Amino acid sequence: MLDTISWGEFLKGIGTVLILYYGVVFIRYFRSDVSSFLIKVSRREQPCSFGRSENGTGASAMQRVGDLLLEIDQEIIPKAQTKQELIEHLRSILLRSELPDDPHIRGILISHMLLASKVRHLEITQEELLDLLSKP
Repeated sequence: MLDTISWGEFLKGIGTVLILYYGVVFIRYFRSDVSSFLIKVSRREQPCSFGRSENGTGASAMQRVGDLLLEIDQEIIPKAQTKQELIEHLRSILLRSELPDDPHIRGILISHMLLASKVRHLEITQEELLDLLSKP
């Protein structure tokens, strides 16, 4: 009877049985590890609101925010002598920037501009910045 079974068929059968056995052992003892790994992978694949821009340029929204903050720090804040000048300069730069309407980005901009204006002793209020960001 064993003469009819070739070594290749025997090894395939043993391999199949071993894969099934270790699969059951793996699922039985490592179920929580596998499920936490799959949850991490699925969270990583979800799109972020700071993803690529819709216009197809490939520049991310966070890169544009970084560029805008750098321009505010290097050009707008040093030139402004009064609070009104600062607001006008900020309005002009925000009008030409293409920022997505995202509350996180607004929070970053407001926090940064509040701190930068305090350094220059121009003391812009949060309400003024919210008004500035809400007007197109």
